[in-house]
Amino acid sequence: MKKNLICSVFFLTSFLLSSQEKTSYQIPKKELLELIDVELAPTVIKDSKNENMVLLYRDAYKSISDLSQEELRIAGLRVNPSKYIGSRTTYYKNVKVLKLSNSKEPNQLQGLPLNPKLSNFKISPDESKIALTNTTDEGVELWIADLKTLSAKKIYGSNINSTLGNPITWLKNNNELLIKTIPNSRKPLIDRNSIVPTGPTITENEGQKAQNRTYQDLIKNPDDAFNFTQLSLSNIIKITLEGKQKNFLNSKMYRSVSVSPDGSLVMVSFIKTPFSYLVPYYRFPTEYRVYKNSGDLVKVIQDSPLMEELPKGRMSTTNEPRNIGWRKDVGASLYFFKALDKGDPENKVEYRDALYQWDYPFNNNPKLILKVNNRLSNIIWGNKDIAIANDTWWNNRNVKTYLFNPSKPSKKALVIEGGGSRGVFSLGVTDTFINSSYNPFHIHLGVSNGAVVQLWYLLSITNNNLDKMLFSASKEFVRYSNFLVNKSIMDFKRLYKEAHKVYPIDFDRLQDKLKNKIFNVVVTDANTGEAEYIELTQENYINEMMATAALPILMKDSICLNGKRKFDGGITDPIPVKKAYEMGARDILIIRTYEQEFIRKVKLENYIAALATKSYPKISQALKKNAATYNSALEFINNPPSDCKIIQICPPKRLKTKRATIDHETLKNDYEIGLSEGSKYIKNLT
Repeated sequence: MKKNLICSVFFLTSFLLSSQEKTSYQIPKKELLELIDVELAPTVIKDSKNENMVLLYRDAYKSISDLSQEELRIAGLRVNPSKYIGSRTTYYKNVKVLKLSNSKEPNQLQGLPLNPKLSNFKISPDESKIALTNTTDEGVELWIADLKTLSAKKIYGSNINSTLGNPITWLKNNNELLIKTIPNSRKPLIDRNSIVPTGPTITENEGQKAQNRTYQDLIKNPDDAFNFTQLSLSNIIKITLEGKQKNFLNSKMYRSVSVSPDGSLVMVSFIKTPFSYLVPYYRFPTEYRVYKNSGDLVKVIQDSPLMEELPKGRMSTTNEPRNIGWRKDVGASLYFFKALDKGDPENKVEYRDALYQWDYPFNNNPKLILKVNNRLSNIIWGNKDIAIANDTWWNNRNVKTYLFNPSKPSKKALVIEGGGSRGVFSLGVTDTFINSSYNPFHIHLGVSNGAVVQLWYLLSITNNNLDKMLFSASKEFVRYSNFLVNKSIMDFKRLYKEAHKVYPIDFDRLQDKLKNKIFNVVVTDANTGEAEYIELTQENYINEMMATAALPILMKDSICLNGKRKFDGGITDPIPVKKAYEMGARDILIIRTYEQEFIRKVKLENYIAALATKSYPKISQALKKNAATYNSALEFINNPPSDCKIIQICPPKRLKTKRATIDHETLKNDYEIGLSEGSKYIKNLT
């Protein structure tokens, strides 16, 4: 037993000594090494002129030395804290240049350092040079490669800060760059493994409901926050190709630096406190500023708050402007995306996102360029007339591509046909819009009673405007027998004056609702017989509204505006859809008072009206060809231009209401039909 025990101990001791013997990494056999260590195809950088193709070569695998480098995981970053560069950075070991015009084999770039670790390649605006970094034991250096002479040289030492992305930005003159450098005021990082905690880490929760995915490598305590600050802080210096340098912007946690296409402006973004223990650095508070290339501040563009709480859903986003950048085909104009659903995918809206443009000196409001159905993902700028936008929606895997003209921002128009009392249907439709808080329109055009419907829709004082139509449907104001006495079926002047007392117009509210919008009513000039499109004025709106509805026979005479006689706009432009298109609308919604299949035939009443207006020859002629005018608008609706979308909301069948119906039950029934069709439209949007 004792002998066996001694033998066992001896064997175990021998095994332990053998297992602790130091060994080196082994290289596989030649056959296997040739199989796995094949030279990779180079990464290619090609200029827009097809003159040079830059070939970047790298190893298939990282070296043991690279893999053993220290890595600090913090705020969603993985950083080499001694080099101020990402620990997972892909390094290239060689650069060659292929002259596409006269060479079949690439030429070696001369002057590169021994055993380089190259990254952060940035081609110059004139595409004659490439700026790049080389990582050494001391830090990150700045190098310049000349594609004409095929030579490289170092122009800045080992002090570049590449923690938050590419630290290099070319200026327009091709002779200067902006680079992010480590400030002299940097403090040593805190080693969490060598210190004793002085207290617990405390976080607060205010009890708000919010969704958040689980992120890796977050800030966990104040020491992490301190380390992140020290790693992220940088100065921005301006440096020439000869190595002359001067300070451009003082120390901040700079994320991005970009130069306007004309070279006059520089936009920077930088991270601000408070930091978060829940989300990565790119959701920390971020401020965007624009400077002149001299370093003078022009404008604080955006101050985005911390994004810890977002609505539920994969397609949720911030309600703040996002993806701020320079429009590449314009000298100095910014663009950005903005959610129209407040960033909440649960909100039911027709358009999810919008593209805005903001022109230097950024004193005016940004202007809307494009609305899209899904979340905007990117923009490809072509020239002043052509750009491409892409959007996406993960829930249904839908992706759309839009070809649009950025110089002619898309506008959405609402056109409402007239029709006297048949406008009760239109009131039903617009009341559903009011109830749904739906008003995406930039242009509002109304004819005759359609103008009245537009007015109450814009005011949005109530979502039940039927009472106004019922008020007007009275024998006090509408009586066919009056035509035999005074050549007028309706007493418009009395109607509008009485209506003004009962339903006064709040013009302050109207002007507020019309900010960045256009509201025109259509009238016809008595002398020229041409349609005119006028804005309502507070001083004369009653006459202006009467003028758009001054149809011969219904009214005894025309209405005088600014010394000129005006008739009903429906005589010359009964459905002003072409006008909406001329005003820039490419998305047009029309509320009709006839069924979709309706085609106007020549009517006897038009010839009677023509006889009644023989003192106005142009009006008489316009009345005779009114059917052709109406059907021409229908032809445009049914065959719109390729860049225009037109949708109609029509009664499903002929309304029982006629032009001068006063039966309240009939009006109520057709109003209900309008409510139903409006609800269908709103439902289809979602």
